[in-house]
Amino acid sequence: MQKQLMVLNRYLNRLAQDYNLYSTRYDMLSVICDNYPITLSNLATIQGISLPSTSKTIDELVNEGLVSRTRLDDDKRKCNVIPTSTGINKLRDIIDWNENYWDSKLKYLSDQEQEQIEESLSILVDALLK
Repeated sequence: MQKQLMVLNRYLNRLAQDYNLYSTRYDMLSVICDNYPITLSNLATIQGISLPSTSKTIDELVNEGLVSRTRLDDDKRKCNVIPTSTGINKLRDIIDWNENYWDSKLKYLSDQEQEQIEESLSILVDALLK
């Protein structure tokens, strides 16, 4: 199983390098796209990371033009984070690339084999999230 996990890890690292969007940043962009507008504190809570770490990552995403910050009228200390069209398009590109990549690799497997892989991956993800 270690060999298979290493291959999977290499694939995920290659995906991150191809899009210059590593796991934390990809996850954060995905959460923002799914939940905007979202405050930094809500984003930090969803991501399970500190507010300063969230703010630093948002700064990186802002600098790349993937998201923007807007101050709230009722509390100037708080701001909402929203994806830019560039950020939405980049996330879509990543999702499309990922789907196409896996479809091209898995098309040779039977439906039953694909279901077995899906079940196994669900078990693996559940274990990783514990």
